[in-house]
Formats: sequence, C-alpha cells, structure tokens
Amino acid sequence: MKKLPVVDSAKKPSKTQTAGWQAFTDGGIAPHWVIAARVVMMLAFAATIPMVLGIEHGNRLVWTVCIAALPFFWVTAGYHVWRRICPLAVMGQLGRLLGRPGVRKMGDWMARNYLYIQLALMIACLSLRLIATNGSDVWLAGFFGVVIVAAIVTSFVYGGKTWCNFICPVGFVEKIHTEPSRSSTGRPEEMTSQCAPCVACKKHCPDIDLEQGY
Repeated sequence: MKKLPVVDSAKKPSKTQTAGWQAFTDGGIAPHWVIAARVVMMLAFAATIPMVLGIEHGNRLVWTVCIAALPFFWVTAGYHVWRRICPLAVMGQLGRLLGRPGVRKMGDWMARNYLYIQLALMIACLSLRLIATNGSDVWLAGFFGVVIVAAIVTSFVYGGKTWCNFICPVGFVEKIHTEPSRSSTGRPEEMTSQCAPCVACKKHCPDIDLEQGY
C-alpha cells in the first residue's frame, strides 16, 4: 500500500476533513484550552529564532530554560497533552492545515527501524550542539530553521503525524520519559492525541493507544 486512504477529492469534505481553522481545532472538537495552548506555543515558537539572534545569551536561554523544561512538562502534563500542543508537531501537519496534506506512507523498513533513525538524529543534534549550536546564536537559529523546514516538507509529502512518529529526534526522548503508560488512567478525552481524521500513518499509533504502541 503506497498511499494513505485519503478521502476522494470529488467528495464533499466532512467537518474534520477541512483545512484552515477547522483542521487546527481538530474539526472544532478540541477543547478551548488546547486551542489556546496551541496558539501560545506557536507564538512562542515563532519568537525562538528572533530571541536567539536578538537577545544577548539567547542561545543559553534556549538550552537552559526552554529545552530543559520539556521533560518536566512531559511527566507532569502527560504525553498526549504535549502531542496536542507541540508547535513543531503543528509544523509537521502544515500541509493538512493548508488543505494539501501528504498522502504517502512510510515503508516497512522505516516502520521497523524508526527508533534507530530518531536515535541517530538525536545523537547528531547533540554532537552539533557540542561543536556549534551551543555557543553560536547564528548556528542555533540556522539549526531551528532547518528542523522547521524539514517538518513542513514532511507534512506535504507524508500523511498524518509522520514527522512526529518516525523522524522527530525529540520523539525518542519523549518515549524515555513517558512510556509505557496505562491506557486505563485519566479521562478518555485526555488519553488520545490522534489526528482528525486518522489516516493510519503508523501501526499501533501512540497517539491513539500509548500502551499498545509501547
């Protein structure tokens, strides 16, 4: 199967299959606090590169405050909350938001080895930090720019949360801090961060059932 089961463009799209604000709000079913958090996180993310370039020791603020706070947020707010408001995850679905979602699906090799890919990318990013991004605001801003562009390009080629599930190096760290997780805890609406609609981009999707995904 080379393409995802996307809806025929000749058919009238449903509420959850529209682009723009409807897609940003999961077809209007996302809680107001989730929508507000997404907006705030997107604004903060948009200010990252200007902060790095325009504020003295901006790169130090990124590494010692922003990045260092992520694991604390994951273990306190929970996996699914982060997956619903992560600004890079929004960039990884920009194609869907603009009405041009990718339709390709990662192959079997990637499905078996994606953890190695994420680990390798994370090691590469940490190595780059030691030699460039930790001490140079220009290198750090360029690094963020490359990551953002990579997530956006993925969203126009591959469907669903392919960027989050297969490529994002932060995803490997998320797993260390949040998995395994019992699916019976919490309220049902808090135990999922799936796309609307689901396009089956990954088998045993952790956004639907984190325990089964583990």
